[in-house]
Amino acid sequence: MSPSCAVREAPNAPRTAASSPRPPGLPVLTLTAGGRDALGKVTGRATERHRELFADVPDEEVAAARSLLRRLLTEPERQERTAGKR
Repeated sequence: MSPSCAVREAPNAPRTAASSPRPPGLPVLTLTAGGRDALGKVTGRATERHRELFADVPDEEVAAARSLLRRLLTEPERQERTAGKR
């Protein structure tokens, strides 16, 4: 089962995400156009900052770290899907 969280929006703020019933294998949250724009801005800034912070780290090490983090983040869900098929 995936963790859930509550999102609180400021009064009169544009909606950035919408929730809907979760069909198996689909995301829990869907970004609105405004949410996609906001995520793009945050992601762009984060990418720039990461390049600055890790400028001295070889590309191969950065790629290996990203691969490991991706696996660590996706493995629990993969195991849940596999357990459901047993």
